[in-house]
Amino acid sequence: DETSPPVYKTNYLRHDYAVGSTRGGRIDPLQSHVWDVTWAEPDPRGKHPTLFSLHPHAASEIIQASFVFYPEPMIKGVTFEGKPSYDSPDKVMGSSPYEQVFQDLDTVIALYAIPPDTRFPHINGFFSKDLAEVTEDASGWIFARGGRAYLAYRPLAPYRWENYRHYSSGWAKAPVELGGRLLTSPHLKNGTLVQAASTAEFRDLAAFKAAITALPLTFTLDPVPSVSLTTLRGKKNRLHLRPDPERRRPRGRLPELEIVRRPLPQRRNRRPQADDHPRPAGTYPGLQHPHDHRPRPLSRPRPARPGAPGYPAVQSVRSAPPARPPSRIGFAKR
Repeated sequence: DETSPPVYKTNYLRHDYAVGSTRGGRIDPLQSHVWDVTWAEPDPRGKHPTLFSLHPHAASEIIQASFVFYPEPMIKGVTFEGKPSYDSPDKVMGSSPYEQVFQDLDTVIALYAIPPDTRFPHINGFFSKDLAEVTEDASGWIFARGGRAYLAYRPLAPYRWENYRHYSSGWAKAPVELGGRLLTSPHLKNGTLVQAASTAEFRDLAAFKAAITALPLTFTLDPVPSVSLTTLRGKKNRLHLRPDPERRRPRGRLPELEIVRRPLPQRRNRRPQADDHPRPAGTYPGLQHPHDHRPRPLSRPRPARPGAPGYPAVQSVRSAPPARPPSRIGFAKR
């Protein structure tokens, strides 16, 4: 038996957009994707205000963790149980054991190392119909505007465009086209870089392009996907996908991405950390504060219970009940 890996979430919120992610792996094979950028819309009804990429993974052993029946009807049986897109190469839901994600504020780095015998050996990037000013730059970056957010998307391998098809319900027999496109990259070793920013930070999209293309960026896909990137916020990140993602670190931590930040001060015998705040090498559950980005606990610690060590000894004093007034009901005098 294999236990589910721990889930570490990172959320970065601004007025015009939000960026969220988990670190990838076998987390939710059916109803979510690992990361995305979502921009604000005054009325989001009928719109798809999001951008993300994923590996469309489909496997019988993954489904058995969610459905308790014999493995023989897998995988096709799931498509008749309200999940018609699960066995589709163009699906946009689900997680993959071959996808690992790192987020630094409003920058996302997703790396993929897909085995050759995988059912769907490619990645899909979702580009909404509601994106404006979509431009494929000669530098390899793809620029767009969603609402009041500028977006820069960098695929690390060649790709092609396909129309996005959507199942209107869990029992739909065939998908329909609702607009939007899929960036499909049929390469086993792959990656995606995304940088978001508010339109208020730049004069126009051309200024945003100039700032992104000027950022130092180097990457390689062999022997393992590796990226060295300086983000728009001035953070320097160097990452590479571990060749054995299932190998555990000490203390039960499982960061499949090896992350190196500069400068890295040594602190006695402790593991070196980044110069600003802890990274997935020492991940903590909680939300990042928008100012200092330190992990915040999801809830406040509970106060000590009476009788616990350190609890103040308070003697309970119970006052006597007030005297009952005399009854007005009596016998008449004769």
